[in-house]
Amino acid sequence: TLLTNISLTLLEYDPAKFGISFPVTPNIQFVGGLHLRPARPLPPYLQKFVNGPGKNGFVYVALGSLLQFSHFDRSVTDAFVQALSRLSYAVIWKVDVKVDVPDSILTGQWFPQEDLLGHPNCKLFITHGGIHSAMEAVYYAIPVVTMPGFSDQFQNTKLMEERGMGIRVLSDDMTGNNLYNAIQEVLNNIKYKNTLLRMSSHLHSLPYSTIDRAVHWVEYVAHNQGTLGLTPRAANYSLTRLLSLDIYLMLIGICVGLIVLTLLLIWCIRRCCCVKKKTSASR
Repeated sequence: TLLTNISLTLLEYDPAKFGISFPVTPNIQFVGGLHLRPARPLPPYLQKFVNGPGKNGFVYVALGSLLQFSHFDRSVTDAFVQALSRLSYAVIWKVDVKVDVPDSILTGQWFPQEDLLGHPNCKLFITHGGIHSAMEAVYYAIPVVTMPGFSDQFQNTKLMEERGMGIRVLSDDMTGNNLYNAIQEVLNNIKYKNTLLRMSSHLHSLPYSTIDRAVHWVEYVAHNQGTLGLTPRAANYSLTRLLSLDIYLMLIGICVGLIVLTLLLIWCIRRCCCVKKKTSASR
């Protein structure tokens, strides 16, 4: 079947970009971050906004392509309005609901995220913590404040916080003050930026690009008509054999048999003793 004849698996993840390693078989290759690239120049209207007079940098806010502010209670959006309005930085906010904000905040339903994160004036990324956004934060060395919404985002944001990339604020705990304090901590504490610079340096120092790695392995499989030497034999094992369930069942059966025989032997001995006592008493 197709599932038992997989020559190569390209995994959309990379420990070098996220800092969490785990063992895999040789026919599984990490190609996380295929979308990463150097930032391009911003459109004129964005360039004018981020470089305007009195601007000392900007904060970018986006929750990805699937998660939207309309998915949360209105109180969450209101908390963002309160916190972002207090900042001394310009804010570019990808939001799908109507909000009343000052002129220092530019709102819209789409922005060129990678080009904004790669801009030298970008100071902070407020994100949902999707795996692509996490990789982009590392690639461009931008500290984060995260608010997960569903699925792997909770695990991702927890790991990002543990790695020192930023601070996580859950939507259930979201208030204007909580968000503002988290933003101020990440912006003013240099340790977060230094952590991202170190992670980004490690990523950019790799001897290969993700796209080159993916192309190499696809061509390898095509040229050799598979990955015979790299595919583990266990790939075609049944679950029973893979987990050695037959061995465990046999050992359990032997143990149960020994217990039953032991109990039976004890019962026989006690039975014989009782018979002897009755015989002696009758005499």
